[in-house]
Amino acid sequence: VPVHSMLDVVVKYLQKIAQKRFPDVAKATHAEWWAHRRPHQSGHQLHYDSDNEGVSDMKDAKVRHPIASTVLYLTEGNVGGPTLVTDQTRSSS
Repeated sequence: VPVHSMLDVVVKYLQKIAQKRFPDVAKATHAEWWAHRRPHQSGHQLHYDSDNEGVSDMKDAKVRHPIASTVLYLTEGNVGGPTLVTDQTRSSS
């Protein structure tokens, strides 16, 4: 797979690390990348990683989740807060 940018290098590196724990990651053909830069106190809304995020009527929708999700912090020192990861599912009450 050709490398076109430093972002490609980072994604491939994270894929190599993640596939040790999640072997199916080796078969992944796409990656999603997004970034935030906001005031420390503003936080981030809770969400599920899925391609259905933001869809208002999810009652009968088939939700597709990534094989694995990663979080990469590019900050110096003790900036920002922790990432909350739960085992909650759509059917959890």
